[in-house]
Amino acid sequence: MKKLTKSKLRKKCDKLWGELVKLRDNNQCVICGKEKYLNAHHLISRKVFKHRWKIDNGISLCPLHHNFSVELSAHTAPWAFDEWLRINRPEQYRQHCIDRQDCSSVKTDYEKILYELEDIKQKMK
Repeated sequence: MKKLTKSKLRKKCDKLWGELVKLRDNNQCVICGKEKYLNAHHLISRKVFKHRWKIDNGISLCPLHHNFSVELSAHTAPWAFDEWLRINRPEQYRQHCIDRQDCSSVKTDYEKILYELEDIKQKMK
């Protein structure tokens, strides 16, 4: 079997992470329940590899609540979204507060991450 490049492994990890976040959230926007064009949003930037593939670092949002709502969007109204998360998903918010205290860099083992994500997927079925 041909070994995958780091780039391909990272893309596989990203795709599987998104699937798991959406699966955990019943394949619907956690705010309004819409199921079309669902996005898996990173609470802590995906540039922070230490938290990039943690399932608790993701949340399923429709395009409106991901990017376009002025009142409640993860990107255009992050203060309102942060408050919504605190009230409506307190455990995930608590973990988010803990994780964002440590955004140090780590050496990324994509094969290990992919294996762990696949294991989580098996347990979620």
